[in-house]
Amino acid sequence: MRGSVTKFHKRRLCGRILGVDGREVLFDKASLEGLNSRLLSVGYWVEFQEQHAGRGLRARKVRFTMFYKSPV
Repeated sequence: MRGSVTKFHKRRLCGRILGVDGREVLFDKASLEGLNSRLLSVGYWVEFQEQHAGRGLRARKVRFTMFYKSPV
């Protein structure tokens, strides 16, 4: 799945991704797969896998896509 980062808390290393299907998923530090969190910010495109958690969808194996920054 692909999506763009819509919220990112640099201190807590967590945030939200809006998938291309329109669903929003949460991610945290454990979800970042080989991704330098200092380079991540709102607007960046990422690839991830969805995982159903107790309180909704969570992202796992989050990594940058070929297109890093949203053109908007």
